[in-house]
Amino acid sequence: MSDQNLAQGELTRSTVYLVGSCLLLYMLSTFLRNSVGVIAPDVSLELGLDATELSRLVSFFFLSFALCQIPVGVLIDVFGARRIILGAICVMLVGCAIFATGTTYSQLAIGRLIIGIGCSSFLMAPLAVYAHRFSPDRFSTMIGIQMGGGMVGMLFATAPLASAAATYGWRSVFWGTAAFGIIVLAAIAVSMKSEPAAPVSRKANVPKLLYSSITGLKDVIRMPGFAPVMAMQVITVGPSSVILGLWGGPWLHDIYGMELVERGNTLLANGILGALGTFLWGMSDRRFQSYRKPILIGSSITFLFLVALTFTKIPREVLPVFLAGLGLFGAFGPLVFAYSRGLFPREYVARGLTLMNTAQIGGVFIHQAMTGYLIDLWEPTMTPSGPEYPLEAYQLVFGLLALEAAFAFLFYWRAKEVYPKR
Repeated sequence: MSDQNLAQGELTRSTVYLVGSCLLLYMLSTFLRNSVGVIAPDVSLELGLDATELSRLVSFFFLSFALCQIPVGVLIDVFGARRIILGAICVMLVGCAIFATGTTYSQLAIGRLIIGIGCSSFLMAPLAVYAHRFSPDRFSTMIGIQMGGGMVGMLFATAPLASAAATYGWRSVFWGTAAFGIIVLAAIAVSMKSEPAAPVSRKANVPKLLYSSITGLKDVIRMPGFAPVMAMQVITVGPSSVILGLWGGPWLHDIYGMELVERGNTLLANGILGALGTFLWGMSDRRFQSYRKPILIGSSITFLFLVALTFTKIPREVLPVFLAGLGLFGAFGPLVFAYSRGLFPREYVARGLTLMNTAQIGGVFIHQAMTGYLIDLWEPTMTPSGPEYPLEAYQLVFGLLALEAAFAFLFYWRAKEVYPKR
């Protein structure tokens, strides 16, 4: 295929294989980042973890993931996306093996850290490939396909994960994930064989490039309008990361007495509508002719859902519908990325988006790491199925999320519109 055809992104067989393998890659990442939420009570019981230890364990994935974003961008420029992805998958496989065999808190924590390092390129590297393969007017569509399609991995972290863990044990799930990772490695190796060379010479000074990338972020931070969109970016993932990725399983177990499979089935509604919402919100800017309006709508409705969780015990029979609504209206993250791209001048787009992605993932780490301390303010009731926390403990966490959503809404309210004029 010629360079011109690559730029135009013709729908050839090789293009379909490429996009398909990139989607499988990102599904791995979204599955692994949410893979502990449903099985959290079982992991806590087996290792004797309290809420603080569990929250830190889950958050280590996002800590290493966030810290790797800027170095990964530099390495992709120097060595090319294909080499970085293949190496990253191998790192992820090591992390899965450590997590699957770990018998202590430290071993599982190391496994999560290594998995986060391995998955840190699974979104940005495919986007770098798409930037070469597709024309600029198709690039935003490819972002939506990559992010929305990758959310299927999040769905597998709910009911399918719960069913597999109940049948084979949660450790076997991670061995199965490693086996699937080997298949994805082979798919990437074949489908990216003809991708263009790295945009930066391999003789480049990597430490110097890394230093310039970090120092260049100061210019992005100082730009007018950066702070409001940064605040909104941090809270876009708060509810999903806390509920689906960590405390949803323990909350359903402790408050509603749900066992593993039922927890997975209940959280599945949140995941399905969250994935659907990623597509719908991503297209909503065309209807509103605005990024700002749908972002304000999504964040305000999400706030109302979180307020309901804070002050009431949602009836069991409406929980799936309620969680589905929260997933749908809270999935406006692609709009925030699109707003960010419109906010930054062309020469700052790459650094700006990298910083936004780092902020988003870093926000997940902070949410997950800190909420365990809040829940541990209450003394758990010890039961044969592990420690159980009262409703007030979880409502404190939901209240914190609601407060953050309100703050971000008010902060972003005065943000200027950057939607491109026709």
